[in-house]
Amino acid sequence: MKLYIKEAEFSWEAKFIVADEKGKGKYKVEGEVFTVGNMLHIHDRSGAEVAYIEQKMLSYTPKFYVYVRGERIAEIEREFEFLNSKYNIIGKGWIVEGDVPAHDYTIVENGNVIGGVHKVSLSWGETIELDIYDVYDEVSLLAVVLGMDAVKNAADSSNTGI
Repeated sequence: MKLYIKEAEFSWEAKFIVADEKGKGKYKVEGEVFTVGNMLHIHDRSGAEVAYIEQKMLSYTPKFYVYVRGERIAEIEREFEFLNSKYNIIGKGWIVEGDVPAHDYTIVENGNVIGGVHKVSLSWGETIELDIYDVYDEVSLLAVVLGMDAVKNAADSSNTGI
């Protein structure tokens, strides 16, 4: 199964649709800035909130919590390593392999690839394709991928040099 996220300049005020393989809107994502820390809300077709991503405040490096159906499932952080950065998904046991800033990476659980992220060109422009191998965890993967993008963009806009 694949989901498509229209690539745009990241903004906390962003509102965009995540489409399925047929181009139909499956999730709506809305940013919120006038809160203590930034938040992204993910709603299904019926309008119900299925997940949200919340910035952890007072942290040296950008960190975000990921909640699915009200339960915190992960914390995402970016660590500086010599010549690159490493993204950690704490709480899920998932490992990120590849180039997160270039949107070309996989997410691995217990040695098995459970999802992949790639840039693709479609008729509506540059898009991020999320390839999901376990439909059961679709919302978690989508929320974590959006959370990783939030961490990346928060780090890029900070003065930490990370």
